[in-house]
Amino acid sequence: MRQIPGQASGILSYFTRHPTVANLLLVILVAAGLLAGPNMRAQFFPDVIDDDVTVNVSWDGAGAEDRAVARADAAGSRGGGRHHQPVA
Repeated sequence: MRQIPGQASGILSYFTRHPTVANLLLVILVAAGLLAGPNMRAQFFPDVIDDDVTVNVSWDGAGAEDRAVARADAAGSRGGGRHHQPVA
């Protein structure tokens, strides 16, 4: 069998011999956590940046082809869509 030393040293053996000190340390740590709680920064939902833009323009007297050309030009200027070739 293994021999147990007469006077064990270390923090666990100290708390075993003095349970009141262990309980006081527990109370201090819980109180410190409760005091620090309001200063913690918590964010439940991330900041959302909406990249969609909607533009409404009234164009009196425009026909279907004028609107199609304008839409194709706008789509071409942002890199998507197709470019409209004017009809001669």
